[in-house]
Amino acid sequence: MIDVLVGYGASGSRVVAPEPLEEIGYACWDEEPNPRRRYFFGFTNADRTKRPRKLRVVETKDELGEARPLFRDYPRTHPEAARKHARLERGLAAPLQDDRNACTAAKARCVKDVEECAGGLGSGARSL
Repeated sequence: MIDVLVGYGASGSRVVAPEPLEEIGYACWDEEPNPRRRYFFGFTNADRTKRPRKLRVVETKDELGEARPLFRDYPRTHPEAARKHARLERGLAAPLQDDRNACTAAKARCVKDVEECAGGLGSGARSL
């Protein structure tokens, strides 16, 4: 899975027209109720069941836009956090490959722990 997060400045309207991305094989997930976020999935097969690419476009002032860079950067300098997340991802890959919501829920505690260790979400930095 390739997971890309793109931040944009506040515009006050739903971000990113889906058509250009759909032309190159992405599908827009329209169930996201937050107008400051938009999700796209890239498929690698004709029947659109294998989606190893995910593109999330979020407003930089959105909680996700502020916290996820912390989640991305912290493991780069904290190998144990990187190993912990990698073990979790490997353990969830097969059993939850077709259930995005269950996979997200299963990873939530690990993601929040890393964000808090990195000093995000107003909690201050701490050790993992």
